Amino acid sequence: MSNWIWLDKTKYPQFCNNERTNIFDINEEGFCMAEFEREYSLDSDAILRICADARYELYINEKLFGRGPATPGADFLTSKMHWCYYDEYEIKDTSVAKIRVVVTSTATAISQFTFGHPSLYVSLLSNGKEIGGTDKSWMARRLTERKGIYFTDYTEPADEWSEPEILSISRNMQRSRIDNICLEDIYPTSSDKITVEPYKSATVCLNFDKIYSAYPEISLRCDGKINVSLESGEIDGVGRITENIVTDKDIYHRCQRMRSVGYM
Repeated sequence: MSNWIWLDKTKYPQFCNNERTNIFDINEEGFCMAEFEREYSLDSDAILRICADARYELYINEKLFGRGPATPGADFLTSKMHWCYYDEYEIKDTSVAKIRVVVTSTATAISQFTFGHPSLYVSLLSNGKEIGGTDKSWMARRLTERKGIYFTDYTEPADEWSEPEILSISRNMQRSRIDNICLEDIYPTSSDKITVEPYKSATVCLNFDKIYSAYPEISLRCDGKINVSLESGEIDGVGRITENIVTDKDIYHRCQRMRSVGYM
């Protein structure tokens, strides 16, 4: 039987409460991103059900499958949400499913909903029967490099894996009425490789053919410590958001907030 799980509260007491009392009360001090992993052997195709509080990013065999959950009917805390909505994903053509989920502990936009405690729920079904799900057999750790929704420091040492905590909570669960977000790669009109010499800086503006709703991504290769400021907006600074990244190793970075992107 699947359970709701989270980081061990004795190890991370500061990251176990994400309750909001009004639409602008986003708990930035309690922000963290946690990573959960478990590998399963499959005899046939499977269905994965997933929900997280507040947000999840799902990978299967290191492929990004999707993000969520959608929270229909409860934006801006206009009313308490009676249902906890989960998403479903099909797992096909594989005998091994390595499931990895990155969970953002707090709401980072006023349209996101929380139940008061960060958590993850996964149930894996085959031929209509549950064959696995979130429990003590999973591994968990805090992503120490994720300092905030707009600041990541990849020079931080990685945290150690440990058992998750089983939460004594129950929620009325229902499949989401909104389809999973459709993800496709969109490239700027000009996207040549950007090279920066040691001890120097460079500023490059990349434009898109129109304004998209997007999660920016960037690949960085370096021979030393670098600082990257990644700004996106619609046009002429409208909707401008800036994210800062520090790294001393090669990384592929995925931004966590959807944005209106016409340039970067």
